[in-house]
Amino acid sequence: MIAADAQATTYQASEPGKFASDLGAYGCVYGQTRLDHLGEVPECGIGAKVCGGVRRELLAGTVVAYESFFSGIEEDRWYVAVRDLRSGHLLHHVPTGTPLNRNPAFAGVGPVVDLVVKSDGNVSWIAEDAERSSHEISTSREVPYFDVYVADKSGTRLLASGFDVSRSSLAIADSTLYWTQGGKPNGLSGPSVVSCEDITTVPTTTLGAQIGVLLDDQEPALSEAIAAAFDLD
Repeated sequence: MIAADAQATTYQASEPGKFASDLGAYGCVYGQTRLDHLGEVPECGIGAKVCGGVRRELLAGTVVAYESFFSGIEEDRWYVAVRDLRSGHLLHHVPTGTPLNRNPAFAGVGPVVDLVVKSDGNVSWIAEDAERSSHEISTSREVPYFDVYVADKSGTRLLASGFDVSRSSLAIADSTLYWTQGGKPNGLSGPSVVSCEDITTVPTTTLGAQIGVLLDDQEPALSEAIAAAFDLD
């Protein structure tokens, strides 16, 4: 078994028609006979020239999210996939990000290092950005650069990026997505835009659901934006 909750499970098993050592990842909903093959279980030994499969399987109700990847001599592809195990429908299958240089032999920015998913299929992940990662000096180890992405019904969006994004900091609380950057929490549950050019007072009854938080050290930037919008000294 890879993961399980009250409604579904994912597990490893020998793939039909293959040797017992050839494992596949499968998912199913309790009480149903249908079985979804998510992909092969990767076996990437030291020095392997080709490797691929699925990993980081995560359940939320009857929805499973996972990373699907393939790495070869001149080809690297990283995707995030979300599947509804009740219907078998693939809800998302998107690259892990947008690379600096587009190449048909590559997809995504790099491997997933953290992943969260909601039961409605909305998914977010942190990917290690291979192109943007750097070396402090030519002989030093690589300093990883991370991107925070979200995919939902409106599409895929980059939420944050940088060397200071904590690689294992994704969390969902009260429908709000949080991550840590620069040692401080940040987050939002959907796309947002603040217009400082047309400010008015409205009844609280007309407000929708909260989609994010403004941290204490971000409030001065908002004040500066308001001052600039109204040409205040």
